[in-house]
Amino acid sequence: MAANEPARYGLTTMLTSAFLTMGPARTSALAMLASIAIASLGGACSSSEDSGASPPASSDELQYETFPNTLVLDAASLGPVQEPAFGTLVFSKPPIALDKVAPGNVLVAGAGASTPSGLLRFVKKVNRQSGVLTLETGNAPPQAAFRKLHVRVARDLPMLGTLAPGWPAPSVLGASTALLPGASALPASAALAPAFDVGGIDFDKAIPFDYYAFDGDGDLSTTHDQVRAHGEFNGGFHVNIGIDIDWGAVEDLPGAVVDCLGEYLSGDSCDPRDLLPEATVRMDVDSAVGGKASLAGAAYREFKVPVKLPSIPLPKVPVGILVFFPSIEFYGEASGQASSRFAIDTSASLKLAGSIQSSTSGSVDVSGFTPDPDFSLSTPEISLQANGKAEAGVRLKMKLYDVAGGFVGLGVYARVEGDQLAAPCWKLHGGLEAEVGYVIELDAGPAGLLTLTEGSTTLPIFEKQIASGACKLPEGGQPAVPGSGPTHETLLHPTFTPWSRTWTAKAWSQPSVDAAGLRWAQLTQSIDGRWVLASSQGRALAKADSDGKLVWARQYYRDDLHEPGDPPLRPVRVVPSDDATMLVATHPHGVMKVGQAGGVAWLRSIDLDTTSAWGPYGNQEDQRKIVDAVADGAGGMVLAGTYLGSDAADDHTDGWLLHLDREGQVVGSTVLRDATRHVYPTVLIPGAQGWLVSGYLWTATPKSSFEAFVAMVKTDGSLAWSKLFGGCVDAPDARPTAGIAHSEGDVVLVGTIGPYLRGFVVRFGPDGALRSSAMPWTGSNLSYFEPTAIRELPTTGYLIAGDLTVGYDPEDTILAALDVAGKPLWARHFRLTSKDPGLPSASTFAGLELTDDGGAMVLSHAAFHGAGDSSLWLFKALARDGSVGFDGSTATEAAYALQAADACAITTSAWAPTLTSKPVPMTDRKAFVEAVTIQQD
Repeated sequence: MAANEPARYGLTTMLTSAFLTMGPARTSALAMLASIAIASLGGACSSSEDSGASPPASSDELQYETFPNTLVLDAASLGPVQEPAFGTLVFSKPPIALDKVAPGNVLVAGAGASTPSGLLRFVKKVNRQSGVLTLETGNAPPQAAFRKLHVRVARDLPMLGTLAPGWPAPSVLGASTALLPGASALPASAALAPAFDVGGIDFDKAIPFDYYAFDGDGDLSTTHDQVRAHGEFNGGFHVNIGIDIDWGAVEDLPGAVVDCLGEYLSGDSCDPRDLLPEATVRMDVDSAVGGKASLAGAAYREFKVPVKLPSIPLPKVPVGILVFFPSIEFYGEASGQASSRFAIDTSASLKLAGSIQSSTSGSVDVSGFTPDPDFSLSTPEISLQANGKAEAGVRLKMKLYDVAGGFVGLGVYARVEGDQLAAPCWKLHGGLEAEVGYVIELDAGPAGLLTLTEGSTTLPIFEKQIASGACKLPEGGQPAVPGSGPTHETLLHPTFTPWSRTWTAKAWSQPSVDAAGLRWAQLTQSIDGRWVLASSQGRALAKADSDGKLVWARQYYRDDLHEPGDPPLRPVRVVPSDDATMLVATHPHGVMKVGQAGGVAWLRSIDLDTTSAWGPYGNQEDQRKIVDAVADGAGGMVLAGTYLGSDAADDHTDGWLLHLDREGQVVGSTVLRDATRHVYPTVLIPGAQGWLVSGYLWTATPKSSFEAFVAMVKTDGSLAWSKLFGGCVDAPDARPTAGIAHSEGDVVLVGTIGPYLRGFVVRFGPDGALRSSAMPWTGSNLSYFEPTAIRELPTTGYLIAGDLTVGYDPEDTILAALDVAGKPLWARHFRLTSKDPGLPSASTFAGLELTDDGGAMVLSHAAFHGAGDSSLWLFKALARDGSVGFDGSTATEAAYALQAADACAITTSAWAPTLTSKPVPMTDRKAFVEAVTIQQD
């Protein structure tokens, strides 16, 4: 032990509570295994230089009776034992004790030279050949071996042993993601996993930790685009634990249990937990823990980033013929909401003592456990919505025979709540909490795991408010959550200078101009405040800062689509996840998780047939593609797209919604079908009931025509409501292109309507009621206005971006402000200056986002005819009037007079699609990443 008294852990109350919540009959195996694992902590206090087992203490108690079916083997006389595959034991010189071994026997052995992990195995098959004995086995619960078992262990435990030099940090994305030949390695902080710095020091002293929840550009020295947590922790405990199992009058292991174990381990459905007896646990704990935690940074989105460091094995703990394997893990988490700059720093310690007696039948008796905490605080620096939490702790994991057991942890945290409108503005809380969990693996054979993989529950022990105060007003005076867009004040008085950038590369191609809703450009603000650029036609993902400077650009390749000459994947939609990463939808169908510096954690392909029939625009791809994506509110995403089941001539396109969690696993899949028309979703919006999906129905014969639809699909895949909407005789062919959730709970959709491509704006209530509609247009049947993006203004009304075609000129970009009824207030026409006199330029399918400082960021596909490669055009205008200040050398701008078309009103009608669930196979793929060189004009 260290000269200073080690801190102690208090953990047992929470562990027992977690186990008892699973129900009395089915928790027997789990409670028994985990309870024994906790009891076996005795012995872990041996010298860290002892690589063998720690000796039992003189106060240990172990009494047991085995069933006749149990073969207790002397580890020293087992002879050579090999396990070429899990569960297969090969004895080249079988011991006498195994002369009569048969299926149904349970083998028990302590740790020895041939069985370093001990044995607790159920025998499934026996094979003797040429003097060699081969047993096929599976892990067994202790109730299958012991008729009676009584264990009591008392130990003093320091937190850990000694940290080995060169303790490895977790792998980062750059290391786990293959690079193309000749491509430079991505920076280490391109990882999704945080960057770590943990010192190799004696664990009896304080253990430092240092990690980054995220870093936006891969450069840790730039601190404005990251959240960093650091601190230290220490602890220890004294625990006295007793565990008892008693089958009562049962003398032989019941045949039903033997049969059930055999069936389960052979892959059948029998569950042996239902047949196992009760276990009781008594624990007395005297513990203490201490630590420091700091959190500093800024974020534009909510985040929750867990940290898991490498496991450190401790000396095994024998208790008679039982063998337990302890290990130590550090854990931590940095979490918070969108916030301005903040820095918090706190330290805390806690003493805790008490006892608990529990049973797997459900009874719990707790006494004591009155916390005695102590906190201290450094002066925090907090501005505005600084809601964050930094936590760090130590987890002690115990596995019986290294395959089944539980873990317990205790951590210290600092949590701050900041609200500029509250008094006081910020409140700082310090606390301690326990984490308890379990890991059970009774077999890795055809039956898989016996019920429970690793899981955990976090339980608060104590929290108190330790400080409060006034917030600092951030630079620029923005009194709102970062990333929420302009306030009324910043809209009228912006704090930036407008700018414009174009980038030319082979990474983008000009889309066909008549594919309303099926082509787009997307701007997504990342957690570091920068902007991620994606598009329907882009073959690269890029990030630019708030001044339009390109931070990085990446191309991504899939292993099975990586032959010479194959194009890269198209990153078509980006959805921020709550773990400070981005979920990126790709074409061909797929999803990848991307870090803030462009590295890839994983790539999964959606296994749909990728061949295509012809779509309404003569483009094969329209029949099978991902069109839109939104966050699901839980770190995952929902995709909308088109789906064609086969290439049969009489088949037609369906709409398709796919719900994925943050790790790309399928949560749900729904297909929308119309009996006579092709279904093309184009817009997806999260709603209170589920997902609002809009798009259009296409009829190919006898005349090509379009009808707009809107539907609310519930999270369970059922239909809440649906309807068609459109105009009168002179304005058919309505096609939605974009939409938003209105601040008052409604949804607003924009798109094109009629043969002369007027715009439309419609507003629907949560129940599908049509609130209002309008049709802004150019006033001429020779000039077309096509809205492609919409955002709500803080002054009421909307800002719309889109395409404007004047006469026979190519398409240009337009910004327009509309009032709440959809009436045009002002509009501004933008045209790129051609690089080749006589050959005009074009810009199409604009994306739009509003910025906190009163700006309107616009992203368009651009083409300089005759100049080679296509481009992306990104500019930042004043959102109040659309002005940029172009001098004509790169682009021109001018006011434009949009008009309100009052010839007819938009109406709704009934629509009854068929909704079905569709299984969606996902396949893990290897990702190849390549940095892209992009020329800025």
